[in-house]
Amino acid sequence: MTERSHSFLRRHRHLLILLIYPLYFWGFQYVEHAVPVAKYLMYLPADDYIPFVPAAIYPYLFWYLQIAGAIIYLGFTNPKGFVQLMLFLYIGMGVSYGIYLLWPNGQNLRPALAALGEGWHYDLIRWLYSVDTPTNSNPSMHVIDSMAVYLALKRDQWLSGRRVFQLVNLVLNVVIIASTVLVKQHSIIDVICGLAFAWVLYLAIMRHDLLGRAVQYFREPRPAAEPETEVALAEVAIEEKE
Repeated sequence: MTERSHSFLRRHRHLLILLIYPLYFWGFQYVEHAVPVAKYLMYLPADDYIPFVPAAIYPYLFWYLQIAGAIIYLGFTNPKGFVQLMLFLYIGMGVSYGIYLLWPNGQNLRPALAALGEGWHYDLIRWLYSVDTPTNSNPSMHVIDSMAVYLALKRDQWLSGRRVFQLVNLVLNVVIIASTVLVKQHSIIDVICGLAFAWVLYLAIMRHDLLGRAVQYFREPRPAAEPETEVALAEVAIEEKE
């Protein structure tokens, strides 16, 4: 390995955290098979007033590019922001998987496949419904991960002051979250719980950096004990003679 390669690895060793990501794809497949039927249905009366909008499938699927783009950008420009984003994603998904297993939930809001029309919108929705069952919906990982990306990019030192970008960042985040209910993948309650959980993760990971503080605390050398004074040593010596 060349010196240049060694230098690259030293400067970007934080990228090694990406090696964990494939485990979450496996985890999603495991949970999907472990919870084939929802025991608790997620529903609020407000769901009845939300229309089914087939075109919303595009921002819904753009979510994958949103995450990938943020990971690549922060991975090469902002190591701390990158690590915080990955912790947000990992903890958010991991806890969600645990909730799905312990509290099997889902929704029953999807239109019948036979009622879907023809065209790209409907073909993509049919594909989505076939690979992602209506189980494991609350909290919405779509909402959690989209908020993670939005907040990470909003806090980035270089991007935070660019108003046009931040406006696009906000609008994109809102549209992606809205798409989860417009394509009938989630109930409003899934979105509310996803936003609440994302807020907790934001406070812990990004706002107060609790993990970073914990790591720093354990890395800092502990102060050495005060040496015993000559008087104390003398007293010990006297006691030993006696």
